[in-house]
Amino acid sequence: MDGAVKGPALEITPHEDRAQTTDAESVRAILDRGRVSPDFVEGVQYMEVCEAVACSAATGQAVPLPLAEPVLEAGGQFLEEGTA
Repeated sequence: MDGAVKGPALEITPHEDRAQTTDAESVRAILDRGRVSPDFVEGVQYMEVCEAVACSAATGQAVPLPLAEPVLEAGGQFLEEGTA
């Protein structure tokens, strides 16, 4: 990225460090009729934040949330020419 600088390494605390078992946890929650976490709405909100971060990095401007409408396609390209 233009203008990006390498920052200090992030420390992962023992409390935050765990195996990545998201798929198995989701399947188990469905089979047990439990709550899937993150749920669909939480997943959409997470992706919206990711999209805003990508747009902000491309434009150098703050991107307010919630987004009025999607601006990136699945591959990370801008939907309309000249958006970035």
